[in-house]
Amino acid sequence: MLGKTREYFAQFTDPETFSKLVEYKDVIAMWNHCAKEYKNDVAIVDNGNSYTFGKIDEDIADFRTVLKNNGLKKGDFVGLFAKNSYD
Repeated sequence: MLGKTREYFAQFTDPETFSKLVEYKDVIAMWNHCAKEYKNDVAIVDNGNSYTFGKIDEDIADFRTVLKNNGLKKGDFVGLFAKNSYD
């Protein structure tokens, strides 16, 4: 299926740009690549504040630590209720 999806999207860009697209196994692999490759680049601007990929990755790691320290483990479910904002 992925090959057919890739072929479909080829029509929306030029061949040179399309050849540079990277396929990832999953969104985690994509994030890990972006957090490393674009660490100092701005990923989000929210309410006048800019956040780099590196900063977001650090915040994710901090949140993961909080969850683990509170007994959550792989396979557990987590629900979040928050405003649509970075902070």
